[in-house]
Amino acid sequence: KLFDVNIYLYAFQQKSEFHVASKKYLESVINSDISYGYSDFILSSFLRIVTNSKIFNPAASISDALSFCNSI
Repeated sequence: KLFDVNIYLYAFQQKSEFHVASKKYLESVINSDISYGYSDFILSSFLRIVTNSKIFNPAASISDALSFCNSI
């Protein structure tokens, strides 16, 4: 599995209507025997989007966003 940036955005953003389902799905894959990968390009997109105050108000701190990435 290689996830799209949207699954990370939804799993991270608690205000998203897809947050609970996305987070649950992402965690179930990470904690299973299913092989998955991630792309530095997709993670950099995630970081650029969630820390941008023009997109999210308030924007995530870089620390919180990096912590999320490290958990993947």
